[in-house]
Amino acid sequence: MDTSDDYKAAIKRAVLPNPTDLVMARTLLLKLAVGGPIIQADFLKAWLLDHDLDGDATPGLVVAERGALLTAEHVDRGEPALVRQRGALAFRVAATELLQEGRLQEVSGNLYGTSEQISISLEGPSFNSSVTVDVTIPVIPNDRRVGLPYARTEQPRLDLLNAQDYVAGLGELLGDRALRTLLEAHEALRRRLWISAVSLLSVASEAAWFSLGRALARDTGQLRKALENDSAADVIRLVSDELRSGKRAHRATVDQLTSRAHSLRAARNYALHTKDEPDALLETYFTELGCIAEFAASRPYFVELASLLRKLD
Repeated sequence: MDTSDDYKAAIKRAVLPNPTDLVMARTLLLKLAVGGPIIQADFLKAWLLDHDLDGDATPGLVVAERGALLTAEHVDRGEPALVRQRGALAFRVAATELLQEGRLQEVSGNLYGTSEQISISLEGPSFNSSVTVDVTIPVIPNDRRVGLPYARTEQPRLDLLNAQDYVAGLGELLGDRALRTLLEAHEALRRRLWISAVSLLSVASEAAWFSLGRALARDTGQLRKALENDSAADVIRLVSDELRSGKRAHRATVDQLTSRAHSLRAARNYALHTKDEPDALLETYFTELGCIAEFAASRPYFVELASLLRKLD
């Protein structure tokens, strides 16, 4: 089967996820992660079902004629084979972004790498062939499992609707006012006030970092100054640096906690400050699914910060 260069270019365009695909992939990943750790196969099944396709199928591109020169005109972005491949790439890009933001973490899986070359089968009435295209995207290996941050498999499933369970053990970390803020964030979640819920969640997050900062302030003048100036960004940065340099916590844990803190701050700032153009990724925080995922991920986040504070005392 002959394939022209413009056919391969069209195939590449069809399988690379666009911004709309990535927003859909991020939302789907968070939705699935609430139910437990997932792998690419789980995501792909749900992705195909969301596109009204068979979640278990692995189709090839249908080619009607043997020997025909395939050009860009033969490429339909909606073909199941291309939708499936686009979903696989969208999973890898979206999962990488969410890992970097601290909204997901790697749960398990080996470190086998992935190829930057993909092959799609071509299926005809009496023959089979394939087309290969090169792609360059941010990747995580296909067999990595991802889930909500800091999840421990032996912990009972969190009941998001129980406010007292949600804030249990966080009194020392947050203090009375920030604990009340977190309770009000939880109430906003129950009332489906997504922007208010995430914004108050971010306030409680900053309060937690200030508690860590006060515990560490005796060791660094810069941190004392940041606390006096109420500079949340500086407090988070300096506390993170101190935790890493003092080897008080695993670097990977500190990186995840810091990333989540900055993500929550970015979401709140986006909610408070009007932008000329909406940010599709930040908008996901203020949807029902995104907000629920944030609260599910933030309970173990606060628990981890509280554990760090106890170690500093």
